[in-house]
Amino acid sequence: MLFGALCLNLSGNSAEMVDFSSDFAKKDTVLTQAEMQIRNTTRWAYFVPGAGQLINRNYFKAACVWGGMAYGVKFLLDNTEDLKATRSNLISAINQGASFATVNTLTEQESYDQRFRDLSWFMLFGIHGLSILDAHVSANLKTFDVGEDLSLRWGFIRFQNQNSPGLSLCWHPKPSKPYQPTIRN
Repeated sequence: MLFGALCLNLSGNSAEMVDFSSDFAKKDTVLTQAEMQIRNTTRWAYFVPGAGQLINRNYFKAACVWGGMAYGVKFLLDNTEDLKATRSNLISAINQGASFATVNTLTEQESYDQRFRDLSWFMLFGIHGLSILDAHVSANLKTFDVGEDLSLRWGFIRFQNQNSPGLSLCWHPKPSKPYQPTIRN
């Protein structure tokens, strides 16, 4: 069994193993043109920052991604240089037999610089991760049906085991003709 999960039955406190491998094997592996375009866009966004935004024709977002990456690289380089300078000052202070207060101050400065250098790495990975997510969502939204046959309805609901009413928001897509997305080349 390749995939499996342990499911608990809350009413009877019993456990049973569920096999999901047959569900995955049954799935058709043939992708439509739109799904291939989404996959292609996400792959490009993963390997080249800003490429997913360019493929989706979001040029301003691509410029924002590049600006954010440049900003992150600048901070990374500056913080790395500060850390190197602080470490060399700390080593020279220890070799010259400086006072405890001086060594302690330089040690605190070293940990401060190291923390901000590490935060610069997190900022770079965060910007890149958000650009991948944005490219993937934008590629998916290009094929999303936004026709007039969608409906959204507010309603009230009463929970079964509680005396308080609730508010529900129901989305009911009305099936009509099959949606054929247009893919621009």
